Amino acid sequence: MQGFRVSGTGSHLAIAVSGALVALTAGLAALAFVRATGMTFLGMPRDRSIEPRPEARPARWGMGLLALASLAIGVVAPWVVKVLEHGLAPVGGAAAIGHITQPGWLIEPGYQGFASISPTVLALTLTGFALGAGSLRYIASLRRARRVPVWASGVSVSGRRAQYTPIGYANMVRVIFNVVYRVRTQLRSIGDQRFPERLSMMRAEPRLFDPGWLYRPITGAFTRAAELVRNIQAGPLGLYLLYVMLAFIALLLIAPRLA
Repeated sequence: MQGFRVSGTGSHLAIAVSGALVALTAGLAALAFVRATGMTFLGMPRDRSIEPRPEARPARWGMGLLALASLAIGVVAPWVVKVLEHGLAPVGGAAAIGHITQPGWLIEPGYQGFASISPTVLALTLTGFALGAGSLRYIASLRRARRVPVWASGVSVSGRRAQYTPIGYANMVRVIFNVVYRVRTQLRSIGDQRFPERLSMMRAEPRLFDPGWLYRPITGAFTRAAELVRNIQAGPLGLYLLYVMLAFIALLLIAPRLA
């Protein structure tokens, strides 16, 4: 974000490309977590014989404790940074103190006047908005209203297999990066083409590094070396005695020089 402080067109270009790659990495990571959450915790089991079981309370307590700790560190970030600054004082000296935390619960980069944020004030503001929205919702619920189940994309009517799968979350990435991955899809239908009885999809995902030219020479060299060692190991008894004699002769030749 402060790449403008670096001189040189090449440095500016490198920083811009790095920023784009960081943004792309963050987007892919967010998509991966959304997919993992949807695959693990959302949706209904496809087999009706499988019923979801509630998690044990110790597991909930552990996750809740980690979530609260992460939230608390974010809210009290100015004080946490102050503690870290004093911890870095033996390394950076007095120059390491007072450059990130500012009065008014603010945190800013090492260069003053560039940008600042107050996580504590932001947390209090968001809490106030949440309380206001909750109050408005409570006031609106005092009126007579008809409550109905939440619409779930027709899953409860058409069956559990009509719900989204984790592949649906990743399909966007597959389409965008298909130039690199070169995924080939083949769709086969059974029955009438307009109203097929069954659809099957075959996907061929070639590897970015073909084993024919990357892995095979390396594995071939190790395989040949292993075959030579195996031939030495699985020899007749006379060959082993020859090895011992040669080793003894080599030791007699080397030992006087070492002495």
